[in-house]
Amino acid sequence: TMLQRELPYVAMELLHGIDLRQRIAQRPSLGQREAVALVGKLALALDHAHKGGVLHRDIKPANVFITKNGSPKILDFGLAKFTSRAAHSANAASSDVIAGSPQYMSPEMMLSIKDAKQAVDVRSDVYSLGVILYELLCGKQPFTAPTLELLQQCITHTPAEAPHLVNPTIPHDLSRIMLQALAKKPADRYRSAGQLARELRRWGAGANEAEASAEPHHSVPAGALERSSLRSHSTEPPSSGWSGPYSIPFARTASASKSTIWLAATVTGVAVVALSWWLWLNST
Repeated sequence: TMLQRELPYVAMELLHGIDLRQRIAQRPSLGQREAVALVGKLALALDHAHKGGVLHRDIKPANVFITKNGSPKILDFGLAKFTSRAAHSANAASSDVIAGSPQYMSPEMMLSIKDAKQAVDVRSDVYSLGVILYELLCGKQPFTAPTLELLQQCITHTPAEAPHLVNPTIPHDLSRIMLQALAKKPADRYRSAGQLARELRRWGAGANEAEASAEPHHSVPAGALERSSLRSHSTEPPSSGWSGPYSIPFARTASASKSTIWLAATVTGVAVVALSWWLWLNST
């Protein structure tokens, strides 16, 4: 119909699943590797958008959709701007109107509410990703307040509580990654969403290696290999108390050697008797 009427339209992917806000409501905190993998994928997607010159400006759980196969999708680019324009026009609305979700806004986005000249770039989206990761692992947002004014003060001036202090199961190196993403000054954060994605990938790889090395495995007692090696080259059968793999072969080898010697002696004796009998017959 739209084609027939020659009207502009947008064709979008039909998704089945739930958004991350609903997922958090069902399960307030995710496993560390699951949360890190999720935010890492979001960071890669944002990095792709940033390289295309697009700044999202409203990254939050409600704008992250989780499909039935577990793939995250970034939704709602309604507040997005081209990075060339966003640097000095963070909010096109009036200075008293917040465009976005306050709990997930970066300090510079908060400052832009009062100061339209406040620069905002891709590191603002990096901050929002840090808030999401913090919420997934700590079970709460880094900053909450009863009023918008107090929330603004917290986001712009109060350091976030270290994640490993909120949730002691969080490793210090992962806590450091989140705190760097949540730095007040953009210059102290990761310079791009891609850099954050690489840092999270490195942490995930290290966590997998640590888990693999911690898995129980069968060990050989000290000296067991040396004993086995010595016994395998010994000419004597092992003691009766040895129950190793060489006890049966050695017993069979000893028995076989005795049988061979006895058979050879018997054949030799018979041959001597036969030869003596033949010589006696010829002599008579």
